[in-house]
Amino acid sequence: RAPWFAWVERNVYRTFRYLTIPTPNAIPSYERLIPREKIRIIPQGFRMDHLKLCREEPTGIARFAYAGVFYWDIRNPEFLFQYLSQLDIPYEFHLFMRYRDALVDKMLEEYPNVAEKTVMHFSVPHDELLYHLSNMHFLVNIENVSNTQMPSKLIDYGISGRPVFSCRKDNFMPADFSRFLEGDYEGAMKIDVSEYNIAMLARKFSELAKE
Repeated sequence: RAPWFAWVERNVYRTFRYLTIPTPNAIPSYERLIPREKIRIIPQGFRMDHLKLCREEPTGIARFAYAGVFYWDIRNPEFLFQYLSQLDIPYEFHLFMRYRDALVDKMLEEYPNVAEKTVMHFSVPHDELLYHLSNMHFLVNIENVSNTQMPSKLIDYGISGRPVFSCRKDNFMPADFSRFLEGDYEGAMKIDVSEYNIAMLARKFSELAKE
């Protein structure tokens, strides 16, 4: 970031009575720009009244999915590809991405046995994505190095109702992933989606406007 960005932010925030951010983990990043008492936590909202999800338990070989973007530095999945390349069992690994990713293409070239079992999806509409996710045995979350942001895909994961295996390179446990492949989801990530209901969040903004 250019060094003058903080100056611009600080002066812009000064013109507002409140600043809303989606997660308390991000508070330290903003306290140097705006007084703490002006910061309010209001998560991003989703409509919950029109969802079409698969209500049947998945059958057949293990199907698991990742939805979102990979990054070389903060969210690099190579450790997972390395692990999958060593497996001699049938599975389907579904990747839902906005567009073709050079990082993913490179890894699939390096691990052709993973590529054979990987299904790529691009620019899938949100409602359709939720249905696909709900039809998986489980979902995979590659954690960010930083926890100052709550990836919106985790809300999608929670809405889908499927177990979530969450990991990053330094805490990945092959034995735990193996259990997920066998249908044992002990240790699945807990995601409470009730706080993201757009109706409740609209009330929070309305109440804030009255203060």
